[in-house]
Amino acid sequence: MSSAGAQAAPAACHTVTKVVPVTVYVAQQVWENGHWVTKYVPVTRYETISTIVCD
Repeated sequence: MSSAGAQAAPAACHTVTKVVPVTVYVAQQVWENGHWVTKYVPVTRYETISTIVCD
């Protein structure tokens, strides 16, 4: 006979992976009006973040 007692379910953990866009500003030398000018241009990179979630 199997016991029908209530048992607590073990916590199930899984990994959640998200890809988030990160904008960084990179200095670039640009030839403008006869001389070099430093400009900061935005560059978007995508970073993967993994977190472990237990429920």
